[in-house]
Formats: sequence, structure tokens, C-alpha cells
Amino acid sequence: MIETCYMDEIDSENRQYARHDATLSFSIPLIGAEACGASGDPPMLVSHTCDVGAGGMALLIPSLPFLYRYLLRPDLTLNFALHLPDGPINIEAVPVYDRPLADEDMNLGFIVTGRIEIEATPNQYERHEKAGSGLCCLVGVRIKKLSDSDHARYTQYLEMMELERSMMELEGSIMILSGESDTSYIQETPVMASSFASTDSRPGQMAVAHAEY
Repeated sequence: MIETCYMDEIDSENRQYARHDATLSFSIPLIGAEACGASGDPPMLVSHTCDVGAGGMALLIPSLPFLYRYLLRPDLTLNFALHLPDGPINIEAVPVYDRPLADEDMNLGFIVTGRIEIEATPNQYERHEKAGSGLCCLVGVRIKKLSDSDHARYTQYLEMMELERSMMELEGSIMILSGESDTSYIQETPVMASSFASTDSRPGQMAVAHAEY
């Protein structure tokens, strides 16, 4: 069992580990909510991450009241399944910050299943879907515990993300250098004088005539 003690602030300059933009889905059971439907499936929140890193990640949550009422355990931890491309891993995490959605986060959405109350309204909802901003917020969590096997898979995923980012940065640098090389060639190429010439008004003097194309 891996137990981490990472410090992970919202300020990227204070983070110990790099973050990667990634919209991985995660699912977390709701505490104190009723199951709905004949199947009796446990009520769940299914949502997405905004970014991920070795120390933690940012989770899309319907609202802070929703977080405290349905998601936080008595010890103020979150237990959820993060769905990697090769399957889910189980994470125990601690919330460390929250912030409203930015413009680039507006495409994120979530689904809530179960009989719940949204924002203390008297109406009951068996299924609630939300896309865009509205009441949503991003909650940054610090990873506290995950199994050795899940830790290895998560680390492998982050290494793949870092490799992809490095390749994209390398391709961008090559394109910039290629563009600078082309510009330098154009600037250094001598301009050939036109072979068209006209006689200057002064005897014995020749002036280059500007050809128009």
C-alpha cells in the first residue's frame, strides 16, 4: 500500500510534480443517497478530471455543498475509481483547494445517479446531468493512498503523458527552427538587378529601370 504526503498547491510554481491536461473519467459512490430504479445500482457521481499529476489531480464536482454532503467521508477523504485507458484504479485522496471553472473547462460535464437533493431544493432527482459551468467547480485533491499495483499503472500513464508532451514540444521546436531557417535564406539571398536599363538624362550615365510585374 502506497501512502503519500505530497504538498500540492493550486499555484503551479509551488507544485512538486508536473500536471498534465487530461479528461479522465472517475466515479465515486454517494454517501447517504438512495438507489433508484429496479436494478438497485448504488448512487454514483460520474465525472471527469481537468488535469492529473503524480501528487494529485483536479476533479469536476457539482458544487461544494454537494462535495460535503455526498462525497466526503467522516475522515474528510474521498474514495473514488479513476478510469485509466487500461482500466480503473482506486484512489483515496484529500481535497486541498477549489476554484470555479475557467473558459477551457466549459466542455466538462458530469452525471449523478440516485435520489438526491440538489442545492437543498425540495425536489428529488433520480438522474441529474450537467454540462458547462453553472454550479460546477474544480476541486484539487492530493493523493493519499493507492495500492502498489495501481501506483505502478498510474505512474506508467503519467510517463506516457510526459513522453507525448515532450514529443509535441520537440516537434514545435523543429517547426520554429525550420521557419527561421527559411526566413534567413530569403534574407540572405542576393537580389539580382534587372537587366532592363534606361538612359539617364545626363550623357554617359546609365540608370536601372524598375520593371513592374
